[in-house]
Amino acid sequence: MTLAARSENAALSTGAAALLERTPALRRKVGSDGPELLAAGAREVISVLERVISTGKSEGVLLWPNRLDGVAIFHALAALNRLENADARGFASLYFPWSQNVGATQRTMLTDRDVLVRSGMLPLQRVYLNRNDRSYPYLMALHSLKHIGTGGKSDKRTKRALERDPLLIHPSLFEITPQLGIIAEEPKGYQEQFLRRLRRHTWIGECSDHLEAVSDPLKAPFFMFGVHSDAVRIALWRQAGLDPKQGGRRPDVILLDLTRRARNRLGSDGWRQRVAKFCATAGDLYGDIAPPILALTDDAFVLQTLRWETLKRYDVRRGASPDNKSPAGALVVLTPSTDLLSTAAIEPGTVPEIVVEAYGGEILSFSDFGLKLRRRLMDAGDDELASAVTDGMHAVQNLIGLPGYPRQLMDFAEANYERFECQAILARYDRLAPRGKIKAALQQGLAGANQNALAEFLAALDKLFAAAESNNPGCELFDKCLLRAARSEERTLIVFSSELLRGFAEWRIEEDSSLAEIQNHLDSKILLVDRREAVEVLETAGDKEIDRIVFMEPGADDLLSMLTLSRLPKALLVLAHLARVESTLRRTRVLLQLDGIEKVRSRLEAAASELERVLAGKKIDLPDLDAAPPLPRLGTLDLTAIGAPGSGRTRILSTSGGFKIRAFDGSEFARYDPDALQVFSRCAASDLRQGDQICVFTPDFVESAREKLHLAAKASDILLLYHRDVADAASRLPGVDLAGKAQALRDRILAIDPALQLPGLQSIRSWIEVTDLLKVARETVRPQAPRVRRHFVCMMKALGISDDVARHYWDLGIFWTRSMRIRNGAAFHQVFMGILIDPHGTASCLPADRKKEIWQIYETAENHVLTVTANEREVGRT
Repeated sequence: MTLAARSENAALSTGAAALLERTPALRRKVGSDGPELLAAGAREVISVLERVISTGKSEGVLLWPNRLDGVAIFHALAALNRLENADARGFASLYFPWSQNVGATQRTMLTDRDVLVRSGMLPLQRVYLNRNDRSYPYLMALHSLKHIGTGGKSDKRTKRALERDPLLIHPSLFEITPQLGIIAEEPKGYQEQFLRRLRRHTWIGECSDHLEAVSDPLKAPFFMFGVHSDAVRIALWRQAGLDPKQGGRRPDVILLDLTRRARNRLGSDGWRQRVAKFCATAGDLYGDIAPPILALTDDAFVLQTLRWETLKRYDVRRGASPDNKSPAGALVVLTPSTDLLSTAAIEPGTVPEIVVEAYGGEILSFSDFGLKLRRRLMDAGDDELASAVTDGMHAVQNLIGLPGYPRQLMDFAEANYERFECQAILARYDRLAPRGKIKAALQQGLAGANQNALAEFLAALDKLFAAAESNNPGCELFDKCLLRAARSEERTLIVFSSELLRGFAEWRIEEDSSLAEIQNHLDSKILLVDRREAVEVLETAGDKEIDRIVFMEPGADDLLSMLTLSRLPKALLVLAHLARVESTLRRTRVLLQLDGIEKVRSRLEAAASELERVLAGKKIDLPDLDAAPPLPRLGTLDLTAIGAPGSGRTRILSTSGGFKIRAFDGSEFARYDPDALQVFSRCAASDLRQGDQICVFTPDFVESAREKLHLAAKASDILLLYHRDVADAASRLPGVDLAGKAQALRDRILAIDPALQLPGLQSIRSWIEVTDLLKVARETVRPQAPRVRRHFVCMMKALGISDDVARHYWDLGIFWTRSMRIRNGAAFHQVFMGILIDPHGTASCLPADRKKEIWQIYETAENHVLTVTANEREVGRT
């Protein structure tokens, strides 16, 4: 692009988002009450796009904490924003990676007919006498919308159509945005899509020359070329009309979509190579006139790769950057919602007290070891074995970080999922499959120079799995957190990193007798939620303020995104292992380096400061991996058998439970600080004293492994029916107040089943204190019922409610609402079966809204704690 052309574009870009900032121009396809303004974050992205076009310099944008729906839609929005100057400011974009689904968001977003006609009239008046202008056919097509239903033989048909669909008059963004999908076969044309729903209701349907011109890449004022990941070939681009040397059209900007869904389309491990190939192809085709790139992502680390590698090299090659030292421009666009029409905003808030309690002294070193081994295997061309190493790391991390034991997870899955679903869910915790691949490779000597390192990894894998089975640190941490919250006067919100783990934790509390006292405090002093539910709870807390949030092993993005909420409690406690702490700190530092983060900068800086404090003095160097001790078993634990000669004198440590540990003076242990919930520091064996608590562990490891299942927790209609029936039945119980009625109910339940172990009267009272819930919105109401089915059945009998109705309420009310946090396809299957059996009785139970999303989280690995009862030199040994 010449300097003159860039200056012209810069002048035209003044007030880039003017139309969409001042004019409510968009409508929702469902539930629209009128035209709405585009969300502030989306308007900012359009401004960045205009800047990239005008300056000719590539930029990266991090959409955070939420990605906006559909990156391809920003071409359509930018075109709409330029509509008043369509005769002078037409533009083309090249979108990558394209798929047939990229137009979905454009199809669900409608453009207000009156705004289109009014905005298009301005340039139409300027070009009306010059019908050869490229914008003329497009503007005339939009102008035809003004004449819908104004007479003629089709008038009655149009009126009937508008009665059926009043929003028909408003075309979707997809219907007014000419575009072409370039694939390995025949390109996906667009001609039949332009104003598709409205052609029969206006005269434009009879103007084939206008419709052909609008869909022609060379003639349309606005056009988007989409390139499929399998169509990155110059020959295909030329065939689609993208080569200006052969009469084609040079795009003004490249839209590079690297949000999670797009990366998945490219391959989670191969997106870098595919993007590099795409950029190289664009450079080969256009040379010095290659268009700038606007890259959008929802991952901070991906943005770092873009600005320091992909975009920087691309701009240097095409001459838009003077050197190869500075990164490409980048910024954060704060997005409080994925909704393009959301009015939500992120505003500065008070900085809460942030405390991080970390554990796992050798996790960082082992994580480095595992990641480096994986990289060495990939460099050697053994991608399959590298994948097995990654899978093994993920499986053991997931198991050790559970708020329970692996065997309990198996029981939970069998009780709450169909058999085929159990296999899919438990595959994330399966260490046997990758272990089998690794062991076979070792036996056949396939690892080459990495044979010894792979053998060490396999040994650590087995020992960590044994740790999860014998003394799971995730379980201990969870139990300790619950007990502390139950004995506190504060109202505590315990946030899990996934709905699956939140459901598993709730199930454990119901099933584990050692946690019986916790049941009395659930939904009152203690609330178990996932991150999405945490947002809802904080927004709707009202008079029941949350005093403290406890994050259980939060993913980095999950934790940091919570800091963007305007309303937070005064205290935040983060419980995580050191590898997660380090990963969160790196992500925080990336955010703090970027423009656009000012509104939440103070909170991020406070988090970074605390994370740095926790990491100080706790990172163990990689060589310590060689001296990783085996896990404790009954008898003597020998840490010297794997030590290097000359490692010092040996000593015997006696510990609680009858364990004896044989170690060198310099053997390192993770000492536990009993004043904190879970804090460890490095300590040599010779420095341990009687009464110290230590973690005896093999090398822990962590690699980023996120997997998050999200089903939106919405209360069903039948849950409100249940509360209504319980309220009516409770009103007939003897007793002058709720306390008396709760006692009467308890007596009746024990008369039905004297063997029941019932919770306290306060919990029983909460079962019948449901009148106020009848007024609560369905999206926020929660089951206020017994947590054990046996208790529920007896309570319903005591209230005089039939067994059939009680079963219906439990299966499709209580359990359905709770199960939505822990189930996926099985829950849908259950309800659909219910519809087949009893369509009238079960149809009303289905929630109005339901979303399913994969959120990936980091899981943990850790050790187990023992108390030192004696520490003595071993006699006769050196």
